[in-house]
Amino acid sequence: MLKLGTRIRELRKRDHLTQQQIGDFLGVKKASVSSYEGGSRLPDVNAIAKLAKYFNTTTDYLLGNTNDPSSNVNTANMNDLLASRLNSDYNDLNESDKREVQDFIEYIKNKTNNK
Repeated sequence: MLKLGTRIRELRKRDHLTQQQIGDFLGVKKASVSSYEGGSRLPDVNAIAKLAKYFNTTTDYLLGNTNDPSSNVNTANMNDLLASRLNSDYNDLNESDKREVQDFIEYIKNKTNNK
């Protein structure tokens, strides 16, 4: 993914950072960052997420899925995705675990309402 490396380099230079500083942030060697930027090696998923947050952009931008570096996320879409994922995970639980989830939700709602 050459675009990923190019985007990392562009963002790093934009912020006047060295490869060493990015490496320190990610917990990898400077040579790894150089490999990411050169396209000979890919960072792992956690590193990509950390970089997106660090540079205040999206993983989609880093990966070249969009040319919009804005970190403004469509919260309605995110909420729909989260609800879908939670529903799927919830349906996979046994009845006892579902009750625990329901109890936890009630606990959080009550805690929030009492603030």
